[in-house]
Amino acid sequence: MDDTNYAIYLAKRNIRKKGVLETYEQEHYNHLHKWMNHKWDFIVLQAKEQHKAGKERKKPDRVVFDCQERAYWIVHKPPPRTFSAMDYGLDRHIDPNEDEKKSIEHYRRIIIFVQQYIMRSRTKSTVSLGALVKFVTTYKTHDPFLAPCLPSNPWLTDDSTYWELNMPNAEIPTQMRVEHWTFSFYELLNDPRGRADFWKFLKKEFSGEGRTWPSGRPQRR
Repeated sequence: MDDTNYAIYLAKRNIRKKGVLETYEQEHYNHLHKWMNHKWDFIVLQAKEQHKAGKERKKPDRVVFDCQERAYWIVHKPPPRTFSAMDYGLDRHIDPNEDEKKSIEHYRRIIIFVQQYIMRSRTKSTVSLGALVKFVTTYKTHDPFLAPCLPSNPWLTDDSTYWELNMPNAEIPTQMRVEHWTFSFYELLNDPRGRADFWKFLKKEFSGEGRTWPSGRPQRR
């Protein structure tokens, strides 16, 4: 069955590449064609159907599926003069725990990696620092460690009024708390009181079904 699937894969690849296969793939293709000549029509038919179904997929999905399929067959049907990743035990040709010998090929790969690393595009330091300054400027007045707390700082005094005014479900939110909601939609939904007020607004606008959206947010993180 594995040979049949491999034959279908090669036939499909032969259709997609219009007869231009890798040398070792062409040899396998010819061998399987000769060996499975009695059911080659079935193999070609399956390959055409899979190729047609692949065209109906979206391009990103099609590219991912093709890469996965090609990687699978490279592992299970490796090209000549390469070691199979499926080898194990005493028959394994490569010891994963063995230190790599410092050969010319080793240093050549390091040079290529460093060259690619240097050419990689990065965000300029001025842009990063500008974003950091903007963030600090926006949030500094709302940070109790950087700005004075009103009416008093509960970390320095025994007055707990600050905690009572900023309880998760306080009856009347403070002005600073409402200003904090204006920074982003995430800040609004992250605050229990802001989220409750937002639900009231959705009900008023007959958009209550939007309440299911935040429940999926933690799953995406």
